[in-house]
Amino acid sequence: SFCTLLMTSHRLIDKLNTVDLASQTARLQAKYSSNNKRYADLDANTNKLLGEEEMLSNEAQSLPQHIILKTDAHKLNVQTPFFRCPPWADLPPIAFYLHCTRNDKALSSFHLHRYAFYIFGKNAAVCDYVLQHPSISNVHATLVFHRQHECFVLVDLNSTNGVRINKLRVQPQKPTPVAVGAIIQFGYSTRLYELRTGELHDK
Repeated sequence: SFCTLLMTSHRLIDKLNTVDLASQTARLQAKYSSNNKRYADLDANTNKLLGEEEMLSNEAQSLPQHIILKTDAHKLNVQTPFFRCPPWADLPPIAFYLHCTRNDKALSSFHLHRYAFYIFGKNAAVCDYVLQHPSISNVHATLVFHRQHECFVLVDLNSTNGVRINKLRVQPQKPTPVAVGAIIQFGYSTRLYELRTGELHDK
């Protein structure tokens, strides 16, 4: 009869709905399990990365605490054997950069806002900024911001061919103030670096 057929149809629909719901539930459970595994893998990778964070060397641990807190460990570990950052160094309160030119043509400039000191030379494993001219020493010189005097000072790290500020060669290992607008020359490179203030916008 029609009523029997209708009841049979309803039971069939209910059965199909139950099967479909079970199928959807199974898919959601599988997706949830997959996501949980993915998140667990991410957590494991994060913990692994955190566990592999470079530790300070014994030599770097003796540096001023404010320098340690503001400088990444790898930089301190590789550079401290060549230059011990002094206690009077600190991050500059405003942005500075070195504007580079050669034969009056502007080249890539160097920002000076991230650290209290920067090392220049040919050794890419040690130096913040690598200079390729043959007259440049592996670890040539450093620029350090002097907290009390509120200026950068240049230190020649016993380079072979020296460093010049406004064409005057500085004494090795003697911190020499660098005024804004002063021109720095490393070795006999024809690249000249002018100390400027403000944000660096590369063209």
